[in-house]
Amino acid sequence: MNKAVKVCNICKSELSAPIYDSRSLQSLTSLCRLYPGSTQVWFCTCCGHVLSNPLEGTDEYYATEYDILLDHEDEDQIYEVKGGEITYRIDRQLAVICQKVQFRPGMKVLDYGCAKAGMSKRLDRQVPGMEFYFFDVSDRYLEYWQKLAPSHNHAILATPAHWENQFDLITSYFSLEHIPDPVASIAHITSMLKKGGLFYAIVPDIFGNIADFIVVDHVNHFTRTSLAHLLQGAGLSVVDIDSASHRGALVVVARNGGEVASLERDDGLQQQVQELAHYWGTASRRVQQARVGRNGSCAIYGSGFYGTFIYSMLADPHEVTCFLDQSPYQQGKSVFGVPVISPEALPEDIKTLFVGLNPAIAREVIAGQPCLQRPDLRTIYLDS
Repeated sequence: MNKAVKVCNICKSELSAPIYDSRSLQSLTSLCRLYPGSTQVWFCTCCGHVLSNPLEGTDEYYATEYDILLDHEDEDQIYEVKGGEITYRIDRQLAVICQKVQFRPGMKVLDYGCAKAGMSKRLDRQVPGMEFYFFDVSDRYLEYWQKLAPSHNHAILATPAHWENQFDLITSYFSLEHIPDPVASIAHITSMLKKGGLFYAIVPDIFGNIADFIVVDHVNHFTRTSLAHLLQGAGLSVVDIDSASHRGALVVVARNGGEVASLERDDGLQQQVQELAHYWGTASRRVQQARVGRNGSCAIYGSGFYGTFIYSMLADPHEVTCFLDQSPYQQGKSVFGVPVISPEALPEDIKTLFVGLNPAIAREVIAGQPCLQRPDLRTIYLDS
């Protein structure tokens, strides 16, 4: 079972009852795996943070079980597909950071919570001559770090004292949402930044990618308000919190030093969060009540979180014949024992297709797939 949450992860205010409770026997992790117990989400009215229970044995989980994208060195998630061309998430991340940060040879860059350090690999190609350092809570990514930096630039679980006040830039790509004590982590990050150094982070945006609201191992669901509170509490001045440049994410730039602006209150935030809670409170019923059809078989488009959510909520998941996915890294795999195939390979006898994609882009993606425009194919969206 999950641990009880009593105070906010950021401002330490006492919390009342959860704003959302799945009341189910199992939840889904960010790796699309089942986790025992219900998903509960709280909203802090003091700092605007949204948070979930931390997993039991968090350190052990990330050290031994969290094996994200390890099947291939260049494996990544799809950001978008236009004109048949795939843009991966790392491509978009690289484009955005190059717009927001001025790189130069000789910069000392720490990749915090770096996993495979894919972004550092790309930045090293983009701006040769930078010095990279790596920190994570697991040693399972060492082989990737060793290709970019000597072993004395690596740290696991704890960083050496001489790293304090050393870095021109510290980056964090989709890691802060996993950390049960973000205040301690940001204080740690700030201690390693030079005066005037930059902290650059990307975290999920629950309003741009609503699935993040129910990802059970994302203990933090940041809002612009709670991010500002977190950063300024550590003495960082907020340069930018951008929800437009990277779909489904908040891109953060903060500086060590400079004027710390007063915190602004978003009076409409609680209503937005309540609407998300209502959405997911009814989504499972929408899926469970959907009727597959006479032949008793269906397919799910998308083998990521949305698709696996649909599978886990179906009244009879054995009716799912296949998952469809455009990613070549996913095709040929299986999810819950069900094969993942390309959309073009959808069998003719499948008459029902559930769309397991972010509702913000789901219809556009399906409309761009000529092979799925069959008149006999019934398409069911999460928000139908």
